[in-house]
Amino acid sequence: MADVDTVVLDKTGTLTRGKPVLKTPDAGTALAEAAGLACHSSHPLAQALGSHAKDSAMTFSDVMEHAGDGLTAVLNGAPVKLGRRGWVCPNADLPMNDGGPELVYQDHAGAFHHFAFEDDVRADAAAVIAGLTQRGLSAVLLSGDREDAVAAAAHSAGLAKWKGDMRPEDKLAYLQQLEKDGHKVLMVGDGLNDAPSLAAAYVSLSPASGMDTARAAADVVYQGDQFRPVLETYDMACRAHGMVRQNFALALGYNLLAVPLAFLGVVTPLVAALAMSASSLMVTGNAARLRL
Repeated sequence: MADVDTVVLDKTGTLTRGKPVLKTPDAGTALAEAAGLACHSSHPLAQALGSHAKDSAMTFSDVMEHAGDGLTAVLNGAPVKLGRRGWVCPNADLPMNDGGPELVYQDHAGAFHHFAFEDDVRADAAAVIAGLTQRGLSAVLLSGDREDAVAAAAHSAGLAKWKGDMRPEDKLAYLQQLEKDGHKVLMVGDGLNDAPSLAAAYVSLSPASGMDTARAAADVVYQGDQFRPVLETYDMACRAHGMVRQNFALALGYNLLAVPLAFLGVVTPLVAALAMSASSLMVTGNAARLRL
């Protein structure tokens, strides 16, 4: 991890808190249907919508989750869809959410319903991005959300580069191109659509609140509601890398001094045994400085 030069970030649940709130919910049938279908997904937006589900006789069949897009199912013998605007209704005239996240539901009659959410960027995200930049790393935000929503989150976090409407294969292709260009990429993500990129990246992190698939694909899983562990893990990796080099130097120097003395017969077996232990204690003690 100490060798990375580029950080690729997911948005929802990674850069943002992943606790979206549905704006101005109503009690209509569309909300009840969409919320019932949303309960079949663990995506943060789906969970926020699913919290408005009520006990009903609605039974969805053939439920399928499409990574990076949404859900399809059959309700009352007719297909329904819930997910991102560009996938559910690319040409429909629906209201916008002023740069916030959204879901669109297509009911069994073919009508479209828009659900807008608020999901704040993590409080320390801007400070962490600034810290990564100060350390010489380049950061970019990739998200499946529409372009204006991704731009709003990027501006809030102080990110100069971002891309929206990114499907899982698009994120993976972006990472692969960075690697072809000679970059070593740190990927940070939490969702099902991030799993291929997390597995393919030079090194990867996922929050503990992420999906099982993302956590399994990541090299590091961090806890808490803050974004700071990303910077702390990078700093710890750099310090550990430095300690390893120091320990090699210490061990090499110690042996360059001790081995000739042993060949010359200056060192007795007892002193040699003590010296060997002292060498191990020296490098172990040096490594223990990481705890400071």
